[in-house]
Amino acid sequence: MISIIAYIIKLLLNLFVTTILVTDVTSNKSNDGKNLKLILFCSFFTLTLASVSSLISVMDKSILYSTTLLVIFFIINSLVVNFDIDEKLKIYLICLCSFLFGIGGITLTLIGIISSVISYIILYNSTDFYKFFFSNVDKDNVDKTDFDENHTI
Repeated sequence: MISIIAYIIKLLLNLFVTTILVTDVTSNKSNDGKNLKLILFCSFFTLTLASVSSLISVMDKSILYSTTLLVIFFIINSLVVNFDIDEKLKIYLICLCSFLFGIGGITLTLIGIISSVISYIILYNSTDFYKFFFSNVDKDNVDKTDFDENHTI
C-alpha cells in the first residue's frame, strides 16, 4: 500500500516537472502542443518502467538499472526520430528526471528536482550556453570571400 502511495506521489511530481520542462515561456509559436501527448507518454513510460525495475528484488541492481535505461533509451529514440534537436533534448531530459524519480528514494528524487531546475535554466535562459554546445554551425567553414587582404581601413 505504501509503494502505491509513493508511486502516485512520484507520478504527480513527474507530471509537474514534465509540465515545467515542456512549457516554453519564450516561444511565440502557436503549435507548441503538437508533441505533448508523446512527451507525456515518454515521461509516464520511463517513470513506470523505472519504478517496476526498482521493485524487483535481485542481487545486483546495477545491471537491472542499466538494462532498464538502455531499453528506455532505445524505445524513446525510436519514437522521436523525426523531431528537431530542441524537442529531442527536452524529451531526453524529461526521461532522465523521470528515471531518477522512478528508481530513487528521497535522495534521487531531490537530485531529479535539482536536475530539472538546471535543465530548465539551460533550455530557456542561457542561450549562449545552449548555442555553444548544441549548435550545428562549423566555425572553421566561415565564408571568406568577403574578406580582402589588401583592403585598407
